[in-house]
Amino acid sequence: MKELTEKYTKTGTDVDEFYGEINAMDERTSYHKIMMSSITLLHICSEKEIENFKIDPKDVPENKWVVVPLNPNNESGEEKPLLLDKHKTIPAGESSEQLLREIDEIGTLVAFTLEGKTEALPMSVWAYKDLADRAGVLCPKIMDKSLDKSKWLSDNLDNSIVTLTIRKSEDGRMKKIFAVRGRIFEGQKQGPYIKRAQTLLETEGGLGKSVCDKWEITNENIAVTFSFPEKTAEIQEMYPALPEDITPIVDIYTSDIGKSAFHVTSGFTVGKTRIVTKDGSISAEHNKNFKLSSVMEKVEKNIFKQYNSIPKELARLLGIEITDMAAAIEEVLNYTGIEKVSGMKTIAANIKTLLCTELSLGSYTAYDLVNALITSPNRLVITKKTSGELKVIPESTMKTLNEILSRSIFCPFECETVEYDLLPEE
Repeated sequence: MKELTEKYTKTGTDVDEFYGEINAMDERTSYHKIMMSSITLLHICSEKEIENFKIDPKDVPENKWVVVPLNPNNESGEEKPLLLDKHKTIPAGESSEQLLREIDEIGTLVAFTLEGKTEALPMSVWAYKDLADRAGVLCPKIMDKSLDKSKWLSDNLDNSIVTLTIRKSEDGRMKKIFAVRGRIFEGQKQGPYIKRAQTLLETEGGLGKSVCDKWEITNENIAVTFSFPEKTAEIQEMYPALPEDITPIVDIYTSDIGKSAFHVTSGFTVGKTRIVTKDGSISAEHNKNFKLSSVMEKVEKNIFKQYNSIPKELARLLGIEITDMAAAIEEVLNYTGIEKVSGMKTIAANIKTLLCTELSLGSYTAYDLVNALITSPNRLVITKKTSGELKVIPESTMKTLNEILSRSIFCPFECETVEYDLLPEE
């Protein structure tokens, strides 16, 4: 049952395998709208809480939980502990211990009636936080396990409609809630949407036949990257001065549990360097207004033009010889706006130092500078002031950083204090 664990990840490069995996996940996933007040929280008691109920923890069988059912409609307010068989929720299997640890981390199960049957299901961490957010009690201590905290959450489950995203294990023996979204959220099968986007990109007048570079499927997100090598020769023919390995790529990123909208992002690989600009991205939220036809219209309008504009800009940069590197570095960083983005000031200072060191000697074009800037995150060494230890840039920050630095492609390099020499065209 590893496919229901929080860290489940499947990766590959075979596109047929990708669609097989994602379609299978779609079939195991269902969406249900219920009132929050119909949910009963089953708080799993700690050893101390068990003792408070005058129960000797030694008398509790290893395969049982002591739970306290909590429902906002319970007018009596009586807290009556019950024994719940663990294996009714987590059948014995390959990943049962991991799933039990995940339940213990949250300390709460969810019970509700679905299609005439009452079930007690575990939740993912992000589903539990979703529920707390919908109830208006999300706070830094929401993951602290206590009966009082569970009662607080239960008391705030009102009559609002929420959408539960529930996934079954491959053998059908277990279910788990992976998200608690709002009333207007509509679950979408992801396979057909991604396939249609791929087909549009490959159509006549598009980018040619695609190659799947990589894909990743988790219980949170789905991501796939396609490259279009047929377009590489066309770019080389139009701009012979550019590197020969400039290849268009498209990233498609989505989430069937609402962690992300449906994103299609265009860009290029130049050797091992990825250039992905925010201007070449479109997105659409998963709700009742989601229309794939509208998404595809945006793909045609916004994304295809990137594959003409970016090579043209790179060729322009090749024709600009920089005579004052320090001023050019200052201009391009100002153009990206990196220093104005929250949390980026220290990173910007380190990038400036790195570029001034790497490009201090020799003659360079604006293309050399932009290429060094875009690839600089891979060479940054940032240390913590207090300990001197290396500081790791979080993945989410790195993604934002790469988008910011990609703006540099469009920098005009026209600082008034510097005269840029235009190289003669061949």
